[in-house]
Amino acid sequence: MPARALSASRVRAVGILRDVLERGGLERAGVFTYSREPDTPGGSSEAGPTRGPTRGPTSEPAPEPTSAPATREPPRSSAPVSSSTESTTPSGSTTGEESGSNDAWWWLVLVVLVAGGLVAWFLMRRARSRRAWTARLTAAEGEVGWFARDLIPQLRGSGSLAGVAGGWHVASARVTSLDDQLSQLVSTAPGEGERSRATALRGAVRTARDRVVAVVSAGEGSQWSLDLDDAQAPLLGVLVPAGTTGPAAPGAGTG
Repeated sequence: MPARALSASRVRAVGILRDVLERGGLERAGVFTYSREPDTPGGSSEAGPTRGPTRGPTSEPAPEPTSAPATREPPRSSAPVSSSTESTTPSGSTTGEESGSNDAWWWLVLVVLVAGGLVAWFLMRRARSRRAWTARLTAAEGEVGWFARDLIPQLRGSGSLAGVAGGWHVASARVTSLDDQLSQLVSTAPGEGERSRATALRGAVRTARDRVVAVVSAGEGSQWSLDLDDAQAPLLGVLVPAGTTGPAAPGAGTG
């Protein structure tokens, strides 16, 4: 009987120790434990080594993943990335500002070129217009010279008032056309000096024309030769500069 009781107590002690090891987690650590057998009724006790670990049938914990610590990046590793991103952003904005500045310079150069082209075109057109006007004025001056140096001496040389009337009837249309040309030159003169010159020529032509018409209308018995000299005087005065002596008209002073 005592031996059987001893075996039963050992079995209970081993069960209790197993429960303690499972609860304390010492089974996973692989620790050797010793169990002390309870004292026998005879006063002797034996302590024997109990080799562990002993695994329970259903209490094995699931293994923890080992890849997470290896793949986790430390928080400080993100700092260089953000700094590099921040350092990249100003360079991009600087490039955009430089591109905008270059575009502004190109637009400014384009505006200057267009403005310069317009100014040059305007000056060239104005110069062409002035040259054309000057050419027309020169032609009109030639017609005034014809009136003063050719027509009036021819009328005087006809020898009679009837000859003067006939010659004026043929040439009066040309004189009227000269008056119209001078009127256009006055209205289109490029400057005040040019306008004054055209106005003086037109005034002389109109004065001479009116005097010739008066000679033709006076009839016989008038001093028509002297009246023709009076008609010629304003034309010569506008053609010959002041202080100079112009060529004497043929037949001047003859009656």
